[in-house]
Amino acid sequence: MKKSILSIIMLILSVFTLCSFTTKSTLDGSVIGDLSKDKTFDVSKYDYKTYNVSDPFYELIQIAETDNDRLCLYLYQPFDNIYETTATSIIFSTDDVTDIANAPGFYKYKLKLVSEEKTLHKYVVEDFTLKNENIRYYCISNIYRTLIPEIGETNSTLVEKAIGISQKWCVYNYNDKLKYEMATFETVEITPIFAGSVEFKNGLTIGDLVGSYKIGDSSFICFNVEDYVVKHIYDADIAFSHTLSEYYYDYRYPTQDVKPIGSTTYVPKRYLSDLDEVSFVGSGFLAKEYHWNRISSSEKFIKNYQEQNIRFSESTLEKIRSSQFVFSFYESEAKYQYNEYGYKKTFEKVSDINILRLHFLDINDNVYNLGVVMDTVEIDEIPDASGDGVDISEIEQVFRYVLLILGVVIVLALFGPFVPLLIKGIVTLIMLVFKFIFFVIKKILWLVFLPFTLIKKAVVKRNESKVKDGF
Repeated sequence: MKKSILSIIMLILSVFTLCSFTTKSTLDGSVIGDLSKDKTFDVSKYDYKTYNVSDPFYELIQIAETDNDRLCLYLYQPFDNIYETTATSIIFSTDDVTDIANAPGFYKYKLKLVSEEKTLHKYVVEDFTLKNENIRYYCISNIYRTLIPEIGETNSTLVEKAIGISQKWCVYNYNDKLKYEMATFETVEITPIFAGSVEFKNGLTIGDLVGSYKIGDSSFICFNVEDYVVKHIYDADIAFSHTLSEYYYDYRYPTQDVKPIGSTTYVPKRYLSDLDEVSFVGSGFLAKEYHWNRISSSEKFIKNYQEQNIRFSESTLEKIRSSQFVFSFYESEAKYQYNEYGYKKTFEKVSDINILRLHFLDINDNVYNLGVVMDTVEIDEIPDASGDGVDISEIEQVFRYVLLILGVVIVLALFGPFVPLLIKGIVTLIMLVFKFIFFVIKKILWLVFLPFTLIKKAVVKRNESKVKDGF
């Protein structure tokens, strides 16, 4: 019923058209000057408000294309007199999201503030240029803002807060004038529960002797899907960044910082499928092989790893179990170097994690392919699960062979002088067995041919009698 009402509301809103700007804006224009080009614009409607937790921090009131092929956003930020925040980034698609035959391509872009006046702010989308098409779409799923510690946004792995927008803008030329039409579209809200990593150790190597070894590392995110009862996830798009970093842990000083030592690589979109299976094969003696799926339920995620002797802490298990699904989206390598006071870890720091799109089946067998509204999170430097890296079954097999060889050596050492007699006795025993077998076979054959032998003797005797009677 809830989805039906939502669909009706969206249908009504889909015919809503904004006829504001009729020419292209300029990048250096002021926010009030740009918005005032619309004769219906009334700045008095955009005054400060008393903060209410249910009200959105930002409202997108207009977009505009500039004369140098850039895209600008105009935001109403009603609580800036109480909590000063800045929009940091945006996720949108330049595809028509209502075309369900194709999966929309959502991407994340940075925002730069170029003009502000009280509650009204003008931002430009960085690293984006307009498409050279007659009809251009901007399907905006969400905008991100900086964190506000005063209202409890202090989670160490939280990077940005998402504000759901769900606006589909269509821009085109009509009678030599630029037209902007806006409609809403359906998105899905995702709550990130926990982002972490699993370490896969190698087998036995020389590095183990000198306190230096490498490991495999798999990054994952656990989440819940709000407002939908999801039966199955087919595929998804995810974005993230990774930075080569160092982390020093000293037993004398427990609090340490992560230091970046390389450039940051941003992955704008990685496709995940329910058919994807990943594996890690460690190096070294008796190295173990691990397997996992890109997409899984939280229960299957835990079960799969525990069956491969991956160890989770109880607190980690509790977090994962409180989620519905897990995406394993990135694999890298880390290195540990130990000394008398602790260790140094060199690894890829994973941050800026956003699920962009979700293709799923709900409990009523309805299929959706929607843009996602989700906070940006990151993974800390401490692994959340690990395996020993050495295949125990291989060790057991090696020990079996070692024990067998040791047993043979012990027998030879104890009974070496008696070996010739033992061999002679075994040969004599075998010969006696064969003689007995030949004797049994001979008797069986004698019994089989006995009737024929008796018949032959009777016939011969009868013939002899006939010859005697004839003389």
